[in-house]
Parts: sequence; C-alpha cells; structure tokens
Amino acid sequence: MTSNTGLTICKNRYLSFINKGLILFMFTLFIIVIVPCFCLMVTYWREMPMFIKILSPILSAIILAAIATTPFNGMVITKNDSIIFVPDFRVKKLKLKDLKRIAFNFSEWENNKYSAEVKFVYKDGRVFIKDYSRQFRNMKNKTLAMLVYTIKARKVQAICEKLTNLDVCVITIIDKDKNIIHQKSNCVS
Repeated sequence: MTSNTGLTICKNRYLSFINKGLILFMFTLFIIVIVPCFCLMVTYWREMPMFIKILSPILSAIILAAIATTPFNGMVITKNDSIIFVPDFRVKKLKLKDLKRIAFNFSEWENNKYSAEVKFVYKDGRVFIKDYSRQFRNMKNKTLAMLVYTIKARKVQAICEKLTNLDVCVITIIDKDKNIIHQKSNCVS
C-alpha cells in the first residue's frame, strides 16, 4: 500500500493459528466455575487439607498464566521486518534477514477446518517447527482439541492474503486426502 506521497506504508501483520474466541470462551466458563470454589476454599481455609493449601496457589498461577498468554498466541510481522512468534509459553523473536524460508502448511481436517504448521528455516541450517495438530492427532476423543486448534477456511484465506508479499514465504494447503490443493512460494533464492 502506498500513500499519496509515494512512500510505502506498511502495518504490522498479525496472524493467529488457533481458535482464540473458543479458548477465551472456555476460560470464561472455567473461571465462572472455579471462582466460587476458590471463595469456598478461602472461607474454609483452616479446615482444608495441607495438599489443597499447597496445590491451590500453584494451580491458580498456572490458570492465570494460561489466560494471560492466550491472547498473544500467534505471530506478528512488524514494520521493521522482524517476527515475534508466540506459539505457547515461549516467545521467539526473529529477523526476516536471518531466515531462508518460512513455511506455512495448512492441513484440512473435518468440517472444512484446517490445522497449521509453521516452520522457520534459518540461513545457518537450524529449523524450528510448531505443529498445531500435534495436540489432537493421536487422541481418541479429539473433538474439543480439534475445535481449539483448527481454523476455518476463511481464516486460512485471510492469512494467505496477509502473506502475499513476504519474500521468504511458502504457503501450502493440503486437503483431507493429503493432496496439495494450493501452493504458493514467494521465495527469492
């Protein structure tokens, strides 16, 4: 996008590969259930067994950390060609000039939903992979995990549009039968 002065205006591009709305809704329901339990626990603190007194602060810290980090899960490509990637509790800060390639693989699952795999290939040969389908791939009852870690085809299309002018980007969309239905490479080699 260019302005009327001829200068290129570039905004930060934010990408998310999970269903954040559903996760935040589930956390809200969880908080609605857990807050009265903690109120009762505080009220009857003297009668609580020791393991509950030890376990409850640890559990509440984990829950609050999970709720606090969920909105940041995703990837931001900034104006100055750096990438901030938050796949879980980790934060990776990368420079585009250090990368040989970024590969985005979207695999179709049930109900026209896609899971994402993000792969960073560095110029020095290192590789970092975050596969969002690992959470539910081998589970027996995987419906809830699939709802959280899959995104709609419309969101995949929006991600592809945001990445069209990235020089180190390879986007691959795979259908249920493991056939490549779309592949776009912007790599400059």
